[in-house]
Amino acid sequence: MKKLLNVYYFLIFLHFYGAGYASDASDYLYNVHVKNIVLDHRFDLHKVEFDLSLSESTVENYPTEELDLELLHQKIVAFVENYEDKAAYWEILNRNLILHILEEFPTLSKITSHLKIFATPTKPHDRSTIVCYDKTTEMTEHFSFELEISPIHSLSISFDYIKNIPQDSYPNFFDIKGDLVQLFEYYDSKENSLRFLHESLETLLKKYVYVSSFKIKLKHLLLKEQEREDHCGWSLIVKRDKELSLTKGYDGIGITFNEF
Repeated sequence: MKKLLNVYYFLIFLHFYGAGYASDASDYLYNVHVKNIVLDHRFDLHKVEFDLSLSESTVENYPTEELDLELLHQKIVAFVENYEDKAAYWEILNRNLILHILEEFPTLSKITSHLKIFATPTKPHDRSTIVCYDKTTEMTEHFSFELEISPIHSLSISFDYIKNIPQDSYPNFFDIKGDLVQLFEYYDSKENSLRFLHESLETLLKKYVYVSSFKIKLKHLLLKEQEREDHCGWSLIVKRDKELSLTKGYDGIGITFNEF
């Protein structure tokens, strides 16, 4: 009987050991940085850069296919330099770049592309768009920009898009910027300025139905000397309580407020 039990335990051990070995998988991580490209896009010449992180699924600790990073770099540069729709929003260019990479390198399981667009004399705002692809989930998209509203006040503004946003439904960055500039023209004059800001951002979420959240970080300059700069500020996040569904419409808003 004891001998039979030993055989039984040994078979259980082999089962779990074999199952664990068979499911042993990991990811190979890669990074590609494309710097100081000048693109004739969005009605102006812009200096941009791309930071991409990529992950390739592996089985039993071996890549399913070796990734040629030099070829990948060539494909990225060729795609953005020859992008046909010069009027497309930067978010669309960035999302289509990821889709193009997936067509060329189908073994990739995750891609994050961070596109930075630097300010120009006619558009004095640094902007960035981040698109994240994961084959197990849906694509997520994020946009941010910097805005100076006075000599002592500056804003960092970011927002997330709903998942699967239609390509023709991206809001115009300058519309959102204009709304925020107008909002902060009244901000200091309000008796309860934070409540005013809460309510105003709720209104913006209702207006821009394909945006799932806004985050605003205000920096207030207290003192600036040659080797010293003191500041204070706060950050505010306003988001929908539930993910917006294109069939259900607006579901509600929640607010988070932090000081720093």
